[in-house]
Amino acid sequence: MKKVVVFLLLLGAVSLLTALPAGAGTGNGAPSGQHFNLNVIGVANPKTTPMTDSHRHTIFVPLQGTCGIGLTQTPNWDGTYQNSDFAVLDGNCFDKGITVNGSTINYSLSAGFQLPPPDPTGTGTLQYTVFVKVTSPKGSANMQTCFYDPTTVATYCNTGMMLNLSKANYPKFTNVSKNLLTVCAYVDSKWQLEPLFLASTAQYWWEYDNNGLQHAQFRFYPNTIDNSPYVNTACTASVK
Repeated sequence: MKKVVVFLLLLGAVSLLTALPAGAGTGNGAPSGQHFNLNVIGVANPKTTPMTDSHRHTIFVPLQGTCGIGLTQTPNWDGTYQNSDFAVLDGNCFDKGITVNGSTINYSLSAGFQLPPPDPTGTGTLQYTVFVKVTSPKGSANMQTCFYDPTTVATYCNTGMMLNLSKANYPKFTNVSKNLLTVCAYVDSKWQLEPLFLASTAQYWWEYDNNGLQHAQFRFYPNTIDNSPYVNTACTASVK
């Protein structure tokens, strides 16, 4: 009788495991599976050394102040999505300004991050996802996606999709793909979301305005599609 009971318990356990969908969550809000980790660390004392070495996963930003994290499309991208497509190009947000249209914009600080085009043909579905969790109990930071449009000679920031990063708002990993992988552009006589790098002549960055936040952790999942299409989604942009 005991053997039968043990067998049934094992059978139930196997059935439960096989019933779990592929890519099921890990319990902390994030999907399972391969991902690239990016840590944004706020520090009071400016970093003075170059941080452009490979395999870096950290960007240092001011504990109080604004950082422009310049975004670069993965060079020689082969059309697939891998962890190796993501990279920190410059982890020091204290050593130079970010340049737009040949001149430095109103950030005394900048860093750099590389990522593949999230929707290269503009289908309306993001082909990978970004999740964020805040670990610091104190402080907050506002984060929004901006781009410079050489056609209109203006800078636009996606204020309607701005993230207010804090422990209260993001205690677990939360999907922020649309916030960080799209911009608010004026297309077909209306403001709507458009994926990063769709306009090859535009320049893109994340504006990170910190108010005492020490640590925000981002995870990029190259094989997890955002199933909530952004196409025809209205948005609000500020012009700088």
